[in-house]
Amino acid sequence: MPETAPIGLSIRALEVFSTVASTGSLQEAARALGMSASTASQQLRKLETALGYALIDHGRRPLEPTQAGYTYLVHVREALGQLRQGAIAMALEDLSGLRRLRLGVIDDLDSEVTPRLVTALAAALTRCETSLLTAPSHLLLDELRAGTLDFGVAARPSEPVEGLIEAPLLRDPFLVAVPRGFLSEAPDDLATLDGLPFLRYSEHQLIGRQIAAELAWRKLSPSGRITLDSNQVLFGLVAGGQGWAITTALGLSRARRFQEQVDIHRLPFAGFSRVIALYRAEGWHDDVPGIIAGSLRESLRARIVEPVTASRPWLAGALSIAE
Repeated sequence: MPETAPIGLSIRALEVFSTVASTGSLQEAARALGMSASTASQQLRKLETALGYALIDHGRRPLEPTQAGYTYLVHVREALGQLRQGAIAMALEDLSGLRRLRLGVIDDLDSEVTPRLVTALAAALTRCETSLLTAPSHLLLDELRAGTLDFGVAARPSEPVEGLIEAPLLRDPFLVAVPRGFLSEAPDDLATLDGLPFLRYSEHQLIGRQIAAELAWRKLSPSGRITLDSNQVLFGLVAGGQGWAITTALGLSRARRFQEQVDIHRLPFAGFSRVIALYRAEGWHDDVPGIIAGSLRESLRARIVEPVTASRPWLAGALSIAE
């Protein structure tokens, strides 16, 4: 045990440790943090030396924290979360001159990211009239085109969005959701799921159209006649053993109440994903959308990417922040 409190701990080293713990790989952690694997390894070794404890069991594959590492990890993630929230608060202060802000956010984020964003905006924009619309992506994009919203967080459609400027926020991979225990491992092909009907997202929604287009391109037609426009209902049916679905990591995060009754697996073909982005019309100075996009990325990292990849390390890299 070290005789004195450790000094010289860097935030970057703490980020490396937290990301290695999530991904189980120095290479994946380095890629996520935009550094070389050797630099990431050096940062981790310096942190372990400063603390006087081994934090990662380097003899295991995938890499895992040691007992001391797990204890320290709780405090590291809490501290990094506080630092990110502080950076968001300072950035939002630069928006204090705004008098009106009309924001739309995809309903996939309504339980995790949106409440914190609205709270931070309200605290920073004390003289600003702020309004929020929560809706599916296609409706938000329509409102943006009509000029009734200033900014919208929505899934990227398959066709370019004319007249709007995009700032990517999150890559959200598609996955297979099945009732808990239905499969012991990821399916080799969709025929493995023939014992259950396929539950479909409505094609009124962008997510439903993207899944349908991918299946049609691959000439796949899983059987099932139930079409839904509610993520919660879809997960409720999967949890109840009524079918299986193609969904996303974000959809899983939103369906928190059903997560213990649902298993998530990789798709049995080359993965595909959707992009969640911040959209705006022309005319805004880049500082304002840049601050909002940066705040959203940090919230998505802390509230979605890190918790989901911590419990399912195989999603690291697929579920990621888009800069």
